[in-house]
Amino acid sequence: MQFTLRTLLVLFVAVAATLAVGGPLAIVGLIYVIALVVSIRLAVATRSLGMAFWAGFLLLIGLAVFGCYYANVVCARPVSRRSVCYGNMALLRNAVFEYHAEHGSFPPAYVTDPDGKSLYSWRVLMLPYVGCDYLYQAYHLDKPWDSPHNRKLAEKMPVIFLCPTACDFHEQDRITTDYVAVV
Repeated sequence: MQFTLRTLLVLFVAVAATLAVGGPLAIVGLIYVIALVVSIRLAVATRSLGMAFWAGFLLLIGLAVFGCYYANVVCARPVSRRSVCYGNMALLRNAVFEYHAEHGSFPPAYVTDPDGKSLYSWRVLMLPYVGCDYLYQAYHLDKPWDSPHNRKLAEKMPVIFLCPTACDFHEQDRITTDYVAVV
């Protein structure tokens, strides 16, 4: 079987578009479709109608399965990410109100030393209320957040402070947060 330059170009564009739209998993579907199309062309060229029928039938089944996969997995990701984001915000809201119940005020946006230099943010104060008391106990509250010791702990900040929908736009570092304290 010989391929023309036009056929190879179409194949290259199809693979590139599939990678851009669906990622590496979509290549499996594309390979399936290409194999079936080639088998249909071979069946038509050899005038084997039975083989052409079964190749077309398998093509339709494969497309149906791939469509179900795409609808249930790929399209559901933004919805599940949003629900995780809402869950994070609900947990943080509860933590803030627990802090308020214990201290009589909401947590400050950041804590300063006696000279007015910023030490750490509200996230450190929330650690005991989001189930990370061990991290809070390890934190040196008299040192700034970017001191060598605290910097290592900042990298272990719980993922509750990251919204999964925003993680597409920045590295999955744990030093930054997607939720901020409004002052």
